[in-house]
Amino acid sequence: MKKQKLFAVVLAAGLVLGIAVFAGYESTRYTRTVQAAEQEWQLGDTEEAIPIYEKAIRMKPKRAEAYLSLAEIYERNNRHADAVTLLKTAAEAMSGKTSKDAALIQEALERYNPTVKASLESGSYEDPVDLELTSKGVSIRYTLLEAPESESAEEQDYEKPLRFRRNGTYRLQCYAVNQKGEAGEPVELSYVIQLDPEKYHMNSWYQKDNGWYYNDDTGVPVVGWRQIDGNWYHFAENGKMMTGWLELGDNFYYLDENGFIANGWRNVDGKYYYFLEDGSMAVNRWVDGDYYVGADGVMLVSTMTPDGYQLDENGKKIEKSQNEKAVEAYRNILLDRSWNGRKLPGGQFAVVDINGDGVWELLTDLDAGYDDSIDRLFYFTDSLQMYALDSNEYDPPSNLQIWDVFIPSNHTVIIGRRRGKQYTSAMVQSNNQTISEPEEGQIGWPYVERYKEKSGVTAEQKKSLELWRVGAKKYYSEPCYYLNFVDINAANVDKYLSGQGQSTGMQYAFSEYPGVEYLR
Repeated sequence: MKKQKLFAVVLAAGLVLGIAVFAGYESTRYTRTVQAAEQEWQLGDTEEAIPIYEKAIRMKPKRAEAYLSLAEIYERNNRHADAVTLLKTAAEAMSGKTSKDAALIQEALERYNPTVKASLESGSYEDPVDLELTSKGVSIRYTLLEAPESESAEEQDYEKPLRFRRNGTYRLQCYAVNQKGEAGEPVELSYVIQLDPEKYHMNSWYQKDNGWYYNDDTGVPVVGWRQIDGNWYHFAENGKMMTGWLELGDNFYYLDENGFIANGWRNVDGKYYYFLEDGSMAVNRWVDGDYYVGADGVMLVSTMTPDGYQLDENGKKIEKSQNEKAVEAYRNILLDRSWNGRKLPGGQFAVVDINGDGVWELLTDLDAGYDDSIDRLFYFTDSLQMYALDSNEYDPPSNLQIWDVFIPSNHTVIIGRRRGKQYTSAMVQSNNQTISEPEEGQIGWPYVERYKEKSGVTAEQKKSLELWRVGAKKYYSEPCYYLNFVDINAANVDKYLSGQGQSTGMQYAFSEYPGVEYLR
C-alpha cells in the first residue's frame, strides 16, 4: 500500500515536471520564432518575416509581440486594412483578459483604427444637449445626417462641443483620423430633443429682474434685433429688452416703453425726431419735403437751414417765390463772379422785368479788353438760365453799347451791333420765359435807305426790306427807355438783389426807335 502511494506521488511529480519542461520549451520556441522574424525584418525581407510572425501567433495567440510587429509591417506596406483586421483578431483572442498584452493590443488598435467616444449616449433628452466627442486619433470629422432646420449637413471638422438646442432629431455620423490620415470606423449617434416649453419659454416672453426677455425656439434668450409679431425689438447682450435711446455704430434708434422701434416722426421729451424705415434716426436732411432735421436729429424751427431755406415756428419750410429764387441765383453769380465765365472782376449789371411776369431778369456787361465785351442776359424758370451775346466791335470798346434800349410794351430789349452783324436785334422774352431773336426783328439800318431809294434793288434785298418793315412795326414802334446799369460790387448787389430785389431803373429815350420812319 505504501509502495502504491509512493508511485503515485512520483508519477505526479514527473508529470508536473514534464509539463513545466514542455512549457519552457514552448516559450523558448516562441521567443526564438519571434527573434527569427525580427531578424528577417531587420534584413529588409518582410515577405520572409510575415509567415514567421504568423507562425509565432499560432504558437502564442495571446501574446502581443508578434501581432504588433506584423501589424506594423502591414501598415508600413500600405496594408492598413490588414493591420486593423489583425489587431481586431488579437483583441478577440484576448477578450476578457486584463493582461499587459491585451492592453498593448488595444492601444495599437486605437492608434491604427481610432474610435470616437461620445459624452452622451444616443437617446431622448428634455434639455439642450452639449455633445463632446473624444478620440485618441489626430482629429475627428462628423456629418449631421439629420437635423432640424438651419443646421449644416456638410462634413465638418469637430472643434468644440456640438450644441443641440432645437426640438427634433439630431443624427450624426463621425469618425476619427489617425496620424497617417487613415479614417477609423464610423460611429452613428442619434439624439431626440424634446424641450419642456414651460421650463425654457420657447418663442415666448417672460419677465425677470425688472425686465422683459424673449427666448427663441431653442429656449435661448434672443440678443440683438428681432422682429416679433410684426414689431422690431432690440435685446441687450444679457437678453433684456431695450427701451429708450439706443446707439449702434454711427446710428441712433429709439425704442418706446413697449420696446417697439420708432419709425417716422416721434416726439421725445418735447422735441421732434424722424426715424427712417430701418429705424435709424435721420440727421442733416429734409423730411417730407418741408421739414429739416439737424445733426442731432432734432427738427429745426424758426431758423434757416444750411442750404438757405427759412423755416416757420412749426418747422415748415417757407417756400420762396419764383422771384426770390431768381434774385438769390443772380446774387450768387455776381458775388462769385461766375456770371462772365472767367471769374473776371468788374462789370456792370441792370435789373429789369422784361416780360412783366413779376420775376426780375438780370443784364450784365463787362469790358474785358480791346474788342472784347462780355454780355449776358440771365433769367429764371425752374432754374437759372443764361442767354449769351457775342462781343461788340466798337473801337475802342465801350460798356453798355450792346444794350441799346428797352421797350416794355412788347417785352423787347433792342441789342446794338455785335461782332460780324451789321444790324440791331430785338430780343424778346415771352410769357413762357423763352428768349428769342426773331428774324424779322433783325434790321440792317445802314441798308434801309439804300434799298428804299436806289434803283437796281434785287429781289432778295426787297424781301429783306419787307421783312424789316414787319419787324419795325412789331418790335420798334413803341416808347423806348435806356436801362440804368450799376457797378458790380457788394453794395449794389445787396441793394438791388436782396429779398424780392428791385429794379436798377430806366430813363425815357424816345417815342420809337430811330430810323423806323424809313420803313414806313
